[in-house]
Amino acid sequence: MSFHADQWLNFFNAVGTWVAGAGTVGAVVVALQLEKTRRRVDITVSVEVYDIITPGGVPPRYQTIGFMVVNMGERAATISSVGWSVGEKGAERLAVQNIEGRQGAVTPKRLEHGERADFMFTLDQTWPAYFVKDFVKDRADLSTLCGAVSTTTSHIVKVVPGRSVLKRLESAFDVLQPRPLDVA
Repeated sequence: MSFHADQWLNFFNAVGTWVAGAGTVGAVVVALQLEKTRRRVDITVSVEVYDIITPGGVPPRYQTIGFMVVNMGERAATISSVGWSVGEKGAERLAVQNIEGRQGAVTPKRLEHGERADFMFTLDQTWPAYFVKDFVKDRADLSTLCGAVSTTTSHIVKVVPGRSVLKRLESAFDVLQPRPLDVA
């Protein structure tokens, strides 16, 4: 059985129609996915101890804990609060951190694409002990501690604090709950 020229023409015409239809469906799927991605809030967060140096200031150097937030998404994001989360899912405790406006941003803070805001509070001698005693409560829960940033659209980003923060909190636990000595 062989095809005549007009049959081949009809065959390729039908295949071309199917390929064009598949291409149209693919273009619609890609366009919808791009729109969904564009509308999503996409922020990155880090939580670290920062040295603040103020030439001629009193004191000339002090430390803060800072939540660095960067809007990586195409849409603007408004940060409504920063704070902490500790505990396993279903039994976690949340706390909002009071932020000073002296050296960083205050909430609410609107961030356009690519903009960054630093939410900071002064790290004094009493904060780590107070925080572990009244919020974290158990050394084992320190492994579940997260910095949490909330947006006005109820989007919450949680991140493990940096090593500089965790070292301060571990030291506070060492003072409040000394580890038992290993006897060999």
